[in-house]
Amino acid sequence: AFDGNNDGENNFLEFSTGQNPNAATITATPLVRNGANLEFTYTRSKAALADGVIFTVEWSDTMAAGPWSATGVTQQLLTDNGTVQTVKATLPAGTGGRRFVHLTVIR
Repeated sequence: AFDGNNDGENNFLEFSTGQNPNAATITATPLVRNGANLEFTYTRSKAALADGVIFTVEWSDTMAAGPWSATGVTQQLLTDNGTVQTVKATLPAGTGGRRFVHLTVIR
């Protein structure tokens, strides 16, 4: 949970997303609407995968307290440089005019 470089991301998240925990970087997670779908792209460290870290893309139609959902989310590996992978998660855009998306990283 320690954030050694005070950039707002803890060392676990930086390790999991393939960042250097000593550099003041923030992971990029672009979100793009593509027709009736949303495309959420993120990076993940192969070392984190080997350590059993689980990456889940979830969505909610409100920011109210309550469960987020991974229903309808599919993931596709875009690139793998041997150390870091880039993954695109595709999910329904929903019908309410807005949908919130986040990446959950747990061990």
